[in-house]
Amino acid sequence: PAVSLGLCMGSGALFSMLCGAGDTERMKNSFVQSFFFIGLVTALVEILSLVFLDPMIRILQIPSDILTETREYLQVIFMGLMFTFIYNYFAALLRALGNSVIPLLFLAVSALGNIVLDLVFILKFHMGTAGAAWATILAQFLSALGIGLYVWIKMPHLLPEKRQFYRDQMILKRISKYSILT
Repeated sequence: PAVSLGLCMGSGALFSMLCGAGDTERMKNSFVQSFFFIGLVTALVEILSLVFLDPMIRILQIPSDILTETREYLQVIFMGLMFTFIYNYFAALLRALGNSVIPLLFLAVSALGNIVLDLVFILKFHMGTAGAAWATILAQFLSALGIGLYVWIKMPHLLPEKRQFYRDQMILKRISKYSILT
């Protein structure tokens, strides 16, 4: 999640600069490029995390009495990394354009939803640690879906058009440069 968050924050810095410069065309292109770039990085981290889950657990020297629960929890959490990316991407986009309230609201709703889902999955369905993980990624999914729909519906002027779907090496370099800093 930290890699995705850093990339989203770095992209947000670029979005903000391009918006401030009034360069809507390149700003929308940067939306496209950063979304696919960060999505690809997140998918790679997710796959590697799942593939190397057992070696990571061995390195962390998880006690045997909680090994099964730890493995189940991490496996589910790693499957939800894409939802974390989507929320962080749209939150960074909105904050870059001056709207920090909406991302905070979606985060608060997600946190409250996570608490409710924890109670349901753990107490009602007796899912234990795995239930807590499922509650987390379900809350993240709902937050990602909600903030994505918010941008889609309330800010259609930000949506890239077909002509903005091209690769611009300078934009990718700037995204990488700002992301490394975060």
